[in-house]
Amino acid sequence: MTSAVIPIPIYKSDFSELEKASLFQCCKILNKYNFSLVCPDGLDIKNYEIVLKDFNVNYKVDRFDRKFFKSVESYNNLMLDVNFYKRYEKYEFALIYQLDAYVFRDDLMYWCKKDFDYIGAPWFENFGLSDDKSKLLEVAGNGGFSLRKISSFIKVLSYKKEVANFIGNYLKDGQYEDVFFSQFAKNIDKNFKVAPPSEAMYFSFESQPKRLHEMINKKIPFGCHAWERYDFDFWEYFVDFSNVDFGNLNRENLKKISILRANLDYEKGRFKSLNKDLIDTRKRIERTYNSREWKIVLKLQKLFKFFFRR
Repeated sequence: MTSAVIPIPIYKSDFSELEKASLFQCCKILNKYNFSLVCPDGLDIKNYEIVLKDFNVNYKVDRFDRKFFKSVESYNNLMLDVNFYKRYEKYEFALIYQLDAYVFRDDLMYWCKKDFDYIGAPWFENFGLSDDKSKLLEVAGNGGFSLRKISSFIKVLSYKKEVANFIGNYLKDGQYEDVFFSQFAKNIDKNFKVAPPSEAMYFSFESQPKRLHEMINKKIPFGCHAWERYDFDFWEYFVDFSNVDFGNLNRENLKKISILRANLDYEKGRFKSLNKDLIDTRKRIERTYNSREWKIVLKLQKLFKFFFRR
């Protein structure tokens, strides 16, 4: 029988009200599967354990070095570490469930039986800055709510040189681990199968949820990621808020926060685009590295690395 585990990455001792909605829903819908609380050494996780016990979830705690939980980049390093997946070798699949994900029904075995090595929400051109005219990319997808075949991940990540090259050349420039598995892993293992967008959109939504909803005939996928970030107006009709105590943080404020985060993403996108231009320029003139132009480019790139953090 196909087996699956649900690793939930956590990095702080308590959850927000929206993270509580995500965690409650995961426990409610998927409580027949084994869970794993993925956390740093020494973190107090009793608040999470209380919830899992209330839902009679069978779980274990998998602790890793604190260095993997210091930033988004360091978390991506954990997801690219073969030892992470070796913790789950007795399972066939792992459903990564970050606490900004949300699951709507138990379709887990359905998707496991599809036997893809990786499934994540589809991406659009410009990713988080996409709009209703943005092109659907040919690869998918997002790692925050993603299904991963353990044996295939261990096989790919055993090619340490190739993984190190990705970390050195791409991760530091803002390309995340899900990009590695959706785009680069097949260059290491030609048999590595990634679900195409045409199927992945039934698995999960991230950006452009209204558009994807129309594309699959107004159906709701298995789950979604970053629902509070991308089009909260759409998701508020599908997310269960019955256990959420908003207090002063009402739904109108959530909509404002969503807009502010979109604006912030836009500014980050501008910096990223400029940084890319600088990298391209650097490559063009690298043969004349002692030139005045070369030194100017190096100084500008250092400035962008200082101001731009993803």
